[in-house]
Amino acid sequence: MISGMVIRLFQHRGMWYVEISGKRRSLKTRDKAEAKRLFNQIRKEWLAGKLAHLTGSCRRTMGEHYDDFLKWAEQVQPRATYRANRLALDKLIQFTGRNLALDRVSRKHLDDMTAKGLSGGLSVNSINNYIRHARAAMNKAVEWGYVQSNPLSSAKELSAERKPPNFLDRLGVARFLASIKDMDLRRMVVAYLSTGRRRSELLRLRWEDVDLEGGRYLVRAPKNHLSKWYPINSMFRAVLLAMEQREGRVYPVLTIPTRFLIT
Repeated sequence: MISGMVIRLFQHRGMWYVEISGKRRSLKTRDKAEAKRLFNQIRKEWLAGKLAHLTGSCRRTMGEHYDDFLKWAEQVQPRATYRANRLALDKLIQFTGRNLALDRVSRKHLDDMTAKGLSGGLSVNSINNYIRHARAAMNKAVEWGYVQSNPLSSAKELSAERKPPNFLDRLGVARFLASIKDMDLRRMVVAYLSTGRRRSELLRLRWEDVDLEGGRYLVRAPKNHLSKWYPINSMFRAVLLAMEQREGRVYPVLTIPTRFLIT
């Protein structure tokens, strides 16, 4: 207890909460051990005077949040999400510096990051990706009690000019495939053309996820319940049947020459 301020852990309808001077915050867990771990972490910060809503100011710096957030994200987030968050924070911290208090981070820092990116030739899609992930990282600072609100919550993504998709007719596809001399790469390109799968999805595909007899293949997602089976069409089946090696990755080729990437 600090001068009339009280912090306590309690459970309500199975969910655990922490209460600080009458203000309640859900710990979003029903597990008692996890709740105690989170409570002890919050109490430690509280005793150090780092919670903004207790002191009226934030002693947590951008650099400290950068380190803590990425340590947490690396443990709980999919690898791709973690990398995107880290890249966005790397960009943002160039304008905030590591020593700036979290409650001093502002839209101006994000706007400066955006302007620098545009002037440096970054695409609108890349900048929007930075905006989304920087906003998410600051949301976590709110959830952890370091700041009362996210200064980047009002940041809107840039409008991108929509271009009609490129396409190849049958003759163009035939010429394109004929230009690929490496047979493994040609089979891989046929698989992309016939399935419409993302690049990473086919590169991750393993033979144990291919059911030739049942005429289907499994596209795995970071969360198992989001994984899904898809039918094998005739072109894709022909490619799979032409392969002699049927264990491990279906496509061991890890990179594709830029001129073969279809956008």
